[in-house]
Amino acid sequence: SRHSLEEGGDVFEPPRLCRQTPLGTPRRRLGDPLRQQSPMQRFHERIRAKAANPWEPPVLIVAFGDSVTQGMTTLDEQLHDDVYHARFRRLLEAQYPLCTFSVINAGVSGQTACGALSLLERDVIRHQPDLTLVAFGLNDAWNGENGVGDYVAALTAIVERIDCETTSEVVLL
Repeated sequence: SRHSLEEGGDVFEPPRLCRQTPLGTPRRRLGDPLRQQSPMQRFHERIRAKAANPWEPPVLIVAFGDSVTQGMTTLDEQLHDDVYHARFRRLLEAQYPLCTFSVINAGVSGQTACGALSLLERDVIRHQPDLTLVAFGLNDAWNGENGVGDYVAALTAIVERIDCETTSEVVLL
């Protein structure tokens, strides 16, 4: 596995990856100074572009998380219309009626932040979303205080890869 525990310790060490942009300059890496733009600026720009031009592709949102994201309430019930990202999409559609929004539900019941690292390419990066909602923590809590370092490092790696390999804004829930 590319992601392993530090020998003799309990600190998760994520890889420091950052893809080069087509112009050959790396995008912002975690820890670098913040971008010189307002929060969610790219997402709002995409909404404006889609509203102005119906030929633009839909504004794409990926919801990446655990069973809460998936919409699971019990073992045999999934709430497709009431899950948080479906409600968020309806709010966006009401606010921006000339814009089309598509949401990919990449929630996996029982998933943890550390486990999700192996799904990042398949579930987020290959789709090149405009916005990524990241929601992990409930299953990670089963690891107790000893798992906090791994949880934080895994979330850091998730955000860093999304930031380096897409133009997506990221919201941690």
